[in-house]
Amino acid sequence: SSASIEGLCFAIPMSHAMTVIDDLINYGYVRGRADTGMDFIDLSNQMYAWYYYGNNETGVYISSVDNGSSAEEAGFRKGDRVVSIDGKEITSSTEIETLISDKSAGDKVSFVISRGGKQATIELTLIEEIPESVQGTGKSNSSSNSQNGGGNSQGGGYNPFSEFFGR
Repeated sequence: SSASIEGLCFAIPMSHAMTVIDDLINYGYVRGRADTGMDFIDLSNQMYAWYYYGNNETGVYISSVDNGSSAEEAGFRKGDRVVSIDGKEITSSTEIETLISDKSAGDKVSFVISRGGKQATIELTLIEEIPESVQGTGKSNSSSNSQNGGGNSQGGGYNPFSEFFGR
């Protein structure tokens, strides 16, 4: 190597890579990744917090709750401000993403939310994240995989990369 170029290398264990590759081939997404069933927005301006949610506190707000999700069933609402998750104070939606990425579908998470000036604790069971691009393909389990031609490159099956590269 040259003295002016720094060599940098990353390694991914093959066992982990193969699991991801197998899931992409067979299901079109990586299975088991956790999702809250909600979208979040960071509001650092009191005026915006008041305008959009009737609350002058800055912080992370729930901007939407998916219909039929475990979040909706647990009682989360658009406009709730997230105070903490599992005892960790939340100051940005990135913190929520980081906390949830360390969990698996089916794990339980304790949210403290603020609604109408009062705080409440809501327990949420995380769901499996299934990308919208896969939801309508019938590719969510192995039985549909065999019906779709196995997902191999020789023909038939769902190709998760087709929307980017054609066929």
